[in-house]
Amino acid sequence: MPEFQPRPFPPSALADVPEEYIVDQLHSLADEYWNHPETADCTIIIPVPQLRTRRNFEDPDLPPAPIPSSNASSRCPTDVSLRQLPRITMNLHMDYLLANSTLLRGLFSDDDSVNLDPHSLSSMASSVPADRRPKLMAASTATHPVLLLPIPDPLSVHLLVHWMYFGTFELIADALTRRSVQWEGIARNVEYLCLSNDLKVFLGRWYANWLRPAQDSDDERSDNEDSETAYSVDEDEDNMMADFDSETDVGMESPKTENDPTSRGRDRATRCLSWTSTHSSVLETSIEVSC
Repeated sequence: MPEFQPRPFPPSALADVPEEYIVDQLHSLADEYWNHPETADCTIIIPVPQLRTRRNFEDPDLPPAPIPSSNASSRCPTDVSLRQLPRITMNLHMDYLLANSTLLRGLFSDDDSVNLDPHSLSSMASSVPADRRPKLMAASTATHPVLLLPIPDPLSVHLLVHWMYFGTFELIADALTRRSVQWEGIARNVEYLCLSNDLKVFLGRWYANWLRPAQDSDDERSDNEDSETAYSVDEDEDNMMADFDSETDVGMESPKTENDPTSRGRDRATRCLSWTSTHSSVLETSIEVSC
């Protein structure tokens, strides 16, 4: 297997370009790459140990999170057990992943503190158990990595992928409104992938505006009233909110979105993401820097 070549971000040709500008340019080009798997240059495999419900896969207004057939080309011993699990396979564009996820940027770069060497993975945060650490699969090539990424909540990952491409929150807000995903699951994925503060601010505001008031209202209901809800708030969720609150100081700017995310609006026109593969780099072919 050819050794995967590290992909630093930003690339050396854009080293002097502000990262915010690069991210904005990627978002402006998202329509050209979303739903175009023929130009993808990486494959992400996400195991799904337990399926909570099929409704997450059947919602027509959300990008699908399908579970395709197993990949027979994987040869590592642990891949035997992987083939026995349902999993989500996504063929994506690496530049969008590196621009938004500190974890993936470290994994795919030459950062020795966080890389794909199994021995170096022990340097990841102690809060990430061994079975939650990413792994480069045997099917990888020098220019097209195949990464096993056991994120905490597989059934909401498609929403975060859409956010990485477009930088908007409407799809996440819509899914939370209709309770097709859980706030805690998305929040755990954000922490695991080390995504940007903008997304943490959005989730913190959503929690404060909708989930906390709903919990307080449920607490006031009589015991004989049905108070079942998909957004039960436990101690772990409160601890997570404390972490998110630390990111939402008064001086921080609001998340960038075309519409107020707390309005619960729905973006019905969003197209679905396909899940097949090839190679290309968005930054190498599309972004021009004006002097």
